[in-house]
Amino acid sequence: WMGVMNVWMLRYGGYAEPHPDDPTPYFALVSRDWQPLPSYAILRDYVKSPAVAAVGVHRWDHPAVTSTADGWQVRFAGTDIELRGGAPAAALLDGAPVELAGHALRGLPDAVHTLELRGGMPPTEFVVVRSLPWRPLADYGPLVLIVALAATAALTMRTALHVLDHLLMRWQTLPAHWREWIIFLAQGLTLAVAYRASAQLPLTMLGLLPFIGLAIAYPALTVRWVAITVPLYFLPKGLFDARFGIRESGIYLPLHEVVLLIAAIATVVRDRSHLLYLNPTILRSRTTLIALTPALLVLLAGVWGVLIAEARGPALRELRWMIVEPLLFAVLLWWHERQGRAVITPTLIGWIAAGAISALVALAQAGGINLVPLFGVKIGYSEDLIATEGVIRATGFYGHPNNLGLAMGRVWPLAAAL
Repeated sequence: WMGVMNVWMLRYGGYAEPHPDDPTPYFALVSRDWQPLPSYAILRDYVKSPAVAAVGVHRWDHPAVTSTADGWQVRFAGTDIELRGGAPAAALLDGAPVELAGHALRGLPDAVHTLELRGGMPPTEFVVVRSLPWRPLADYGPLVLIVALAATAALTMRTALHVLDHLLMRWQTLPAHWREWIIFLAQGLTLAVAYRASAQLPLTMLGLLPFIGLAIAYPALTVRWVAITVPLYFLPKGLFDARFGIRESGIYLPLHEVVLLIAAIATVVRDRSHLLYLNPTILRSRTTLIALTPALLVLLAGVWGVLIAEARGPALRELRWMIVEPLLFAVLLWWHERQGRAVITPTLIGWIAAGAISALVALAQAGGINLVPLFGVKIGYSEDLIATEGVIRATGFYGHPNNLGLAMGRVWPLAAAL
C-alpha cells in the first residue's frame, strides 16, 4: 500500500555537529564516521534477498520467477496462488509435493512461500491472493454499525423531536441580538474547522458545509467574516487530496475570497424573492446612479486593461483581486443595508479588530514570540524578522514589513476616527 520508497540520506555531512532537536541525522544509513547503522544492514539484507511477488496479477517474467534445472520457481507472499495458462507436470510448495487443484493452491498460511514447478509448459501469468479471516468484518462491520445507528435513531426519534421542539421554542424566545451573536460565533467556529482542521478535503468540508448552511440562514453576518479574514490572505487555506482530483502540489485558497463567494451565493439564495421582484426604479434613481457610476467605470477600465494586457493571466488575477472582489463586497454591503440589516458598522468594527490582532501578532513576533503558525502557513519565503539599517522589522501575517505597514496604515486612521 505504500508504493515506491526512496532512501533520503546516506550520511549526514557538514563540519558542525547537528543540533540535538534536528531529526534529520536519524534518516542517515551510516554514521558521520561512516559506520553502518541498523537501517543500512536492513536495506542491505533486503536488496540481497530474492524477489517476492505480492498480491496481484503478475506476468510470468516477474522477477520473483526464476528458472531451475527442470522447471521454474516462484516466491510469493499470500494465502492463495492461481496459475493461468501452461500445464506443469509436478509442483512442490516449500519443498513438499502438492496437487494443483484447478491450477491453484488455497488456504495457505499467510507467509512467504516458494512454489516449484517441474516439467510441462510454463504458465503465462499468476495471481497472488491474501485472504484474511477478518476481511468480512472489515468489509461489512461498518455497514452493521450504520444499521445499528439507524435503528437506535429511529427508536429515540420521538424523544429527540420533543427535545428539538423545546429547543426551537427556547430559541425563538431569545433576544434577537443574542441569536445573532450565537450564529456569528457558530459561523466562526465552523470556519475555523474548515480553515485549520486538515488539508484533506473531507475534514475541510466538515467545517465548510455547516458554515454554508449558517451563511444562507444569516448572510448579513457572513459578510462580516469577509473583513475579519482579510489579514489572512498571505496564509491561504491549502488543500492536498489527490483522491478528489486535486493536483499533487495542492491548491491554495485565500480564506476571505472563499467567504466572499459563500456570502454572495448565500445572499442570492436567501433573498432570491427580493432580487426577482426588485423594483427597477431603485436602479434608475439619481442616488443609485451617482453611487454606481464610478464603480462601473472602474470595472470597465479593469476589463479594458485585461483586453490589452500582454500577460493575460496576471491581468485577470489582478482584475479579480483589485476590482471584482472589492466591488462585489461593496454590493453586498449596499444590498444588506437596503434590506434593513446593519452590516457596515459591524463589518468596520470586525475589520479593525482583525487589524488589531494583526498588530498584536507582529508585536509579539518582534518580542521573540511567533504566533503566526497558530493561524496558518505563509506562502512566502521571507524571514519573520527582517533586519535592515540597524532596525529589526516584523512581518506578522504578511510577507514583508512593508505589507504590514500598509495594512496598519489603512486600519489605524479608521480606528482613530471611530
